[in-house]
Amino acid sequence: TTNHQATIVNALLSLERKLDGQQLRSKQYWSARLAEIVAQFVTRHPPMADLILRHPNFVSPGHVAIVPSLGPTKRLPTARLFANAILKRPSFVWPPQLIDLLSALPSEEAYPLFRTQFNNPALREEVTIRLSARPEVVDAEKFMVGLSSPGQDMVIASGSALMQLPPNATAILPAMKAIQRRLTDPKDQALRSMLVTLINHEAGTSFSSQELGTQSIDIKKAYQPIFDWFRKQYPALAKQLDVNSEDATNWAAVLSGVPWDKGDSMRGENIFVQRGCQTCHASSTPLGPDLAGVARRFSPFDLFQNIVYPSREIAPQYRPVTYQTRSGAAYLGVPVFESADGVIVQTSSGETVRLAEEDISSRAPSNISLMPAGLLTGLSRNELADLYAFLSRLQPAR
Repeated sequence: TTNHQATIVNALLSLERKLDGQQLRSKQYWSARLAEIVAQFVTRHPPMADLILRHPNFVSPGHVAIVPSLGPTKRLPTARLFANAILKRPSFVWPPQLIDLLSALPSEEAYPLFRTQFNNPALREEVTIRLSARPEVVDAEKFMVGLSSPGQDMVIASGSALMQLPPNATAILPAMKAIQRRLTDPKDQALRSMLVTLINHEAGTSFSSQELGTQSIDIKKAYQPIFDWFRKQYPALAKQLDVNSEDATNWAAVLSGVPWDKGDSMRGENIFVQRGCQTCHASSTPLGPDLAGVARRFSPFDLFQNIVYPSREIAPQYRPVTYQTRSGAAYLGVPVFESADGVIVQTSSGETVRLAEEDISSRAPSNISLMPAGLLTGLSRNELADLYAFLSRLQPAR
């Protein structure tokens, strides 16, 4: 009945508030299953979709996952609801699915919102790829950063976007670094060729990439003339080709000089949000542990060493597992729900995949954390103290 529908919607949309702060075990991950339940209700009782949209609890980070369950006609009005909430609450936590939802808006409405999340490492790749669909000069620097990504899709999207913008000599160095990182794998030939085309666009040159073999020495030989030209044309920049900024940073020395007791927790909270930490640690679909009380469990030095080197020590419950399926697909993620029928694997903060037990051919723990490296890169000692002050403020719920 109609009364039952309203009662059910209220119960469904009260779950996030009731579960907040309960520090639930990962196997109690609920949003993926909630989305499935909502889809079944809406299929049987279509008016429930409008009841959900009108409910005061609907617009929250934990409910982005259920938007597809409401049907395609609700996507645009839902995107506007969430966009308005973000404009009113700059601290609104972005689950990754929110980017896809906001893409339903016209670019002049969506792009300014996307740009606010570029410094969030968990969302940067998806943000950059979305912005590359209609590149604007204001985003040129973001596309240059995108060239440093290990992901091929990110590099292709960033390079293609830059070639649609006016020539910019600043992009030559990141393009050269991108080629340098890909001088060993024969399968990267098309990507290397695209990067050479980008250099020609930015520098007004006419280089070509003619690889005469598949061995590493043959590949490097094909691009040597470009590197010779770059070193002659830009001798100061050429020195940066072999510098790895993360490795070059002596983190032990940096952390030893941090004034840990002088930080400002408000500034630290801004850093926490800007670096995307809340996406994996403070969202409704956490990929990492609850940080409440973390400053009591670790010294400042040890805590920040764990942030700098996330794969050194991985708690068992957050250790990723690689799943191979009988069809040849591979998935890396944290198992968040297991039963005799299969497993739900969380592959990112807002993405899960359901694998049937009979489809899994093998599974093996991984030594690589899903937490990205480089989260502290570029922060001053005072900013590190600010971040620690904020983390110290997080206390477990009583």
